[in-house]
Amino acid sequence: GNYGMDNEQEPPLLNIEVYEESDEEEDSSNEEEESSEEEMEFSEEDEESQFYLLDAEMSRGDNIIANFDMIKRSDSTKKQGMKPLEKSVVDDNNNNNKLVPLESCADDCMRMPLMIGFAESCGADCSAGILQTVNVNENQYDKTALGIFFLNEVTDDQLTALRSQSETIDFIECNRCISTNTDTSSVCSTENVTFANEGGFNCSLKCRGADTNTSIAYKGECGSAIQSVNEEVLPLGICADDCMTMPLIIAFLDSCNTTCATTVMEGANIETSKYNHFTKANIIQLKEVSDEQLAALRTQSGAISSIECDSCVSVDTDEPVCSSINVTYRNEEEFECGLKCRGADTISIIAYKGACGSPVREISLGNCDADCMTMPLILTFLDDCDTTCATESMVLAGVSQSSYEHLAATNIIFLNEVTNDQLAVLRKDHTSIHSIECDSCSVGTEDAQVCGSDGV
Repeated sequence: GNYGMDNEQEPPLLNIEVYEESDEEEDSSNEEEESSEEEMEFSEEDEESQFYLLDAEMSRGDNIIANFDMIKRSDSTKKQGMKPLEKSVVDDNNNNNKLVPLESCADDCMRMPLMIGFAESCGADCSAGILQTVNVNENQYDKTALGIFFLNEVTDDQLTALRSQSETIDFIECNRCISTNTDTSSVCSTENVTFANEGGFNCSLKCRGADTNTSIAYKGECGSAIQSVNEEVLPLGICADDCMTMPLIIAFLDSCNTTCATTVMEGANIETSKYNHFTKANIIQLKEVSDEQLAALRTQSGAISSIECDSCVSVDTDEPVCSSINVTYRNEEEFECGLKCRGADTISIIAYKGACGSPVREISLGNCDADCMTMPLILTFLDDCDTTCATESMVLAGVSQSSYEHLAATNIIFLNEVTNDQLAVLRKDHTSIHSIECDSCSVGTEDAQVCGSDGV
């Protein structure tokens, strides 16, 4: 069966002679009779077929195919007294024609290529003519030195026409798969189909019409905890050691379609709400992921081509800013990028320009007397600080919403109540606040003094 594994030679033709004695012929020698019985015995099942098939599994290139060689009756079977064995056919109830059966073919899978053996009376020209008659082109089949045809492609109409040639075709047989019953490690394909083992998956690729671009997504049943198909761990591209900028961008191999991509995410126990799937490009934008889920994804080099962190706009300027959690960033762009780090406090904002801990120039209090801060304080904001930004500034300073009025149309805040600590934070907020002024009073020129109830 392994003949031809390392070379392109055809297996030798085995010359097996088949004899069937007639009732009229008897052997004259007991020794010859015993010798004949020892050399070959046939069952009733064997006698029903005119041909005997030798199942020889052969390897050609990288593919393992099943090669079946037909062992014909030798010319000695034509000796006087020998009776020919009948060929197996089936009836077609529709047109009462004899149809050649499809041997070794599963109901749900016609494994290709089909092996076709012609009758001894149908030589090379005859067999080629039959194939041409049913519109099978030469590029659809291969022919062996034994006259066996391997049909790689066939339509339903062509197959029906071939099966009706029972007078010239002896058998039509499906390809066979190497049995791996000892392997009980189930696998999940990129089409989200579970197979008993890798051998079963490879066998399914031989089925007529099978998607040969599909591959094994991961070991284990589909939807189960994912296992690594191999030992390779995918790197995390464009990711800093101390910051995994989100979302992660996951790209897939050409052999892994959108269904495969979804299957991989399910295998890593990642919910669909945690990612966006751009199906046209088959790219996934992963917004949230745990360490265990990420570790599972990084083992799927059989389906995933790359996993990369989101990129940030880089500005090469040294204008340090201090965040509200007392972290210094090189510039505002670096601070914004820091908010993308997995696990970052997204509520954090820039507290003030300059490194944390450095002296900060406070925003002056306009129109305020040294001994009198007339209320309410009027706060105006920078052009790039909208109403949401203004509200965040008040939250950062710890000022409750009930302590101020916000004129959204002009983005101006009237601060009715404020503590010294709250005011100190507001006066350092150079990134949002443009000015802080006291309310103005209308003072007349008439000199008419009065005394207040407080003695002033």
